[in-house]
Amino acid sequence: MQITAGNHFTNINAFIGGYEHIHDIGIQRNVESVMQSHPNTNMNLLARTKYVHEKYPPEKNPMLYGAERTTKYLNIVRACSRAYIAAVDML
Repeated sequence: MQITAGNHFTNINAFIGGYEHIHDIGIQRNVESVMQSHPNTNMNLLARTKYVHEKYPPEKNPMLYGAERTTKYLNIVRACSRAYIAAVDML
């Protein structure tokens, strides 16, 4: 699943209508990985890309974390984003 980076939302509705909606779809569809347009800020994308390049074909695709770990990651991102929103009083 490709997502945009960041957690600087203008208000809670922007988060719920955008990011949370995308997170929910990813979880419902059992995505196995999350990547974003800013490499190495999310699940160590640059290191995984380097590994694939040096050891192609890899025994196990390091770009795929599995649905369970990806769901855990998305829920952590969700919690951190909600904490940011609460901290800057945008509720």
